[in-house]
Amino acid sequence: MQYTTLSMKNTRLIMNYTTLSMKNTRLIMNYTTLSMKNTRLIMKYTTLSMKNTRLIMKYTTLSMKNTRLIMKYTTLSMKNTRLIMKYTTLSMKNTRLIMKYTTLSMKNTRLIMKYTTLSMLNTRLIMKYTTLSMKNTRLNMNYARLNMKYTTFNMKYTRQCMKYTRLNMKYTTLTCMNMSRCIREFSDCRWMRE
Repeated sequence: MQYTTLSMKNTRLIMNYTTLSMKNTRLIMNYTTLSMKNTRLIMKYTTLSMKNTRLIMKYTTLSMKNTRLIMKYTTLSMKNTRLIMKYTTLSMKNTRLIMKYTTLSMKNTRLIMKYTTLSMLNTRLIMKYTTLSMKNTRLNMNYARLNMKYTTFNMKYTRQCMKYTRLNMKYTTLTCMNMSRCIREFSDCRWMRE
């Protein structure tokens, strides 16, 4: 019973750590997708920044009329740079979270392996003691049969003893009667002699 309870506890722990591992895997997938999205946005805004830089150079070589356009695209480039920095920091955070949950998943996998081995050992012990219990049950059945045989023999011998005891009582009473007769006859003979 002790090893059965341990096996049940180990099975519950295995289920708990398996669910944690699945949750961690889901979080890893979510942050991986976010990282990919951020990388796409970074590439997108990097290309936009490059395009804006080219346009700035183009309109700078032109006349003063394009100064407004240059300012416009300069502000867009600054916004894009800010977005690039923002998504770069998000990507770094996501990478850290991916590493964190990867280590947790590895720890959970180790614990699952540990408790799986313990559960297997407990199962082996349960099987071992079950076989021993079955052997003991067979031996108890054999000894019960032998006890029944010896009980029947004892009953037979008890009946025979009772029979011989009755015969002994009978012969004892006969012996007593014969002794009393002998005593009488002996006393009668003695009286006659006198």
